[in-house]
Amino acid sequence: MDQTLPPITPDPTHEEPAPSNWPTWFGVISIVFGALMLVGSCCGSVWMLMAPSVMGRMAGMEMPEVPALMKWVTVLDMPVSLVLCALMIFGGIRLLRRRQSGRTLLMRYAVIRIVLAVPLLAAGFLMLQPSVEWGAAIARSQIDLMRKQSPNAKVPPQLEAAASQDAPTAMNYAFMLGGSALGLAFPIAIILWMGGGPVKEEVAGWEP
Repeated sequence: MDQTLPPITPDPTHEEPAPSNWPTWFGVISIVFGALMLVGSCCGSVWMLMAPSVMGRMAGMEMPEVPALMKWVTVLDMPVSLVLCALMIFGGIRLLRRRQSGRTLLMRYAVIRIVLAVPLLAAGFLMLQPSVEWGAAIARSQIDLMRKQSPNAKVPPQLEAAASQDAPTAMNYAFMLGGSALGLAFPIAIILWMGGGPVKEEVAGWEP
């Protein structure tokens, strides 16, 4: 006697767990931060090196040369910044696609960025004095140009203050320290979140 088994019907109370949304958050933030750093750091460094000649021709005034220390720090910082930008952007893209390599790239970025925190802070301290002197020299050049064009021209107080500054202010140090602390926030968040066991287990089920 043939016996047919009843059809298996899915349990209506059982629901598949929704996919986690942390890869989307970290992926988008990584891409945005990486793109901003690419524009702000790399392109900004190129502009700083080209500023004296470009601005001098455009404004018709003699631009002071970029201090040698600032040039060297900028040249050394550019390849490091490019590597960090690439790790963030490509890591973010791979994370959005839920690939294991996304977590790997972002973890590498976070470790490198944290290791470089002290050297970057030291470079910032070294560049403060030369950058203040360079800014004051630019302000004096602007004042000279204004007086050549119009001897009776009134110099703005902000420009006069910039031209007379000969040392970093407390605000300069505060901005530098604050920027360094903010720069470490995202790498530390990556380490704390993606270094955890549950995230490792989830990522292990993704494609490489």
